[in-house]
Amino acid sequence: MRASFALSGLVALVMFGSAGCGDDDAPAVDGGPLDGDLARDLGGGDGGAGCVGAGDGAACELPSGVAAVCVSGSCAASACGDSVVDARTETCDDGNSEPGDGCEPDTCRFTCATDAECTNGNECDGTETCALALHRCQGGTRPAVGAACTTAAGIAGQCNAAVVCGPAGCGNAIVGAGEDCDDGNTLDGDGCDNDCTFSCALDADCDDGNVCNGTETCDASAHQCSPGSALDCADTSACTADECDPSAGCVHPLIDGDGDGQAATSLGACGTDCDDANAARYSGAEEICDGVDNNCNGAVDEIAPTWYVDCDGDTYASSLVGATMGCAMPSAAATGCPASSARSWTNRRPIDLTTTDCYDANADVKPLQTSYFTTAAAGRSASVDFDYNCSSVEDKQYTHLAGSTSSACGIYRGACAGYPYWLGTTVPVCGALAPISECLMDHSGVCVRTTHSTGRQGCR
Repeated sequence: MRASFALSGLVALVMFGSAGCGDDDAPAVDGGPLDGDLARDLGGGDGGAGCVGAGDGAACELPSGVAAVCVSGSCAASACGDSVVDARTETCDDGNSEPGDGCEPDTCRFTCATDAECTNGNECDGTETCALALHRCQGGTRPAVGAACTTAAGIAGQCNAAVVCGPAGCGNAIVGAGEDCDDGNTLDGDGCDNDCTFSCALDADCDDGNVCNGTETCDASAHQCSPGSALDCADTSACTADECDPSAGCVHPLIDGDGDGQAATSLGACGTDCDDANAARYSGAEEICDGVDNNCNGAVDEIAPTWYVDCDGDTYASSLVGATMGCAMPSAAATGCPASSARSWTNRRPIDLTTTDCYDANADVKPLQTSYFTTAAAGRSASVDFDYNCSSVEDKQYTHLAGSTSSACGIYRGACAGYPYWLGTTVPVCGALAPISECLMDHSGVCVRTTHSTGRQGCR
């Protein structure tokens, strides 16, 4: 009863007071005169007596006049992040520093209250919405890759795999109409070229026209070319060079410094030429009376040489007719050749196809001729007038037709290389004109396939 009376007396004292107006002795609880605010006068300014029984977040006032809230029965300054919601300035306070979790750490405001607050402006990641119960933004359903959208520049585009709206067409990493592929880069040969076609689909697409570096193949799944294994052109002869022709493959030309058809004895047992700098000295040559071992048998002038008539001066005789022995070469008149011809003699004995001149009226017609000719040898019968190497066969220079070989061109030893082929349906005869396609350097130095309407077939 005393406690109740004391409280009621205090209330009465507050309400009516015994001091007069302006009395300096008027009782004060919160540092100022009594003003009739019972909650504040009973403790709001004295450290929290006003928060007794009040819930966390109730407004109170500190002696300094700073806005405060009740926290666990005490009045404390309000601050974002104290886990207590001050309804005057905050809509939430979860006491952490994690953004986007429903309550923003810097403002103590809800992360969202409407769908519009969650929109990020990217059509390709779906339409964002606000989960109102949690005040959190949640992502939408992404549209399919290739879905229509509008780019940042305001033009029509497509959503790509990177969830970005990019321009439509080749290079946007989306396979569109008319495209084999689209990897979004400009690198050729990586499986998808910069024109959005496969780098290869068949092995033939990878053929570079050079058989020396092997047969290229296409990886059908990755659409990338794989190199072949280079040809090993090494043979067992020290007298031949190990070379590779882009079209023919391995070739082994004789190492013959003077062009007499024999390699030097210095190369080993395979060599029979005792002087590879002199075309008149070789094994089997006619010995002449000059103090030199012409036939490489180790003896000098052991026999008088035989001279054979060579009317065109190509060092090959057509027969044994007119042959004569002697240390000195007979006179030109003694050959019996037309005065307008070269009228010469040779020590090369005509014994087989490789030593006998099949047409002694043209120096270009001779055994082992390697050049091709586009005009017939005048004076010969039509059946052999293009037989320049005396093989009895007119060997054509180009025998491929379009579609029968690779169309690729490439650089080999600094030269433009690739298979030439005729564009007609049949291989033209020797000397005939026909459209032909071959690999040539263009005016800018690029090796490209070029078509000529007047290609002429060469033979030998």
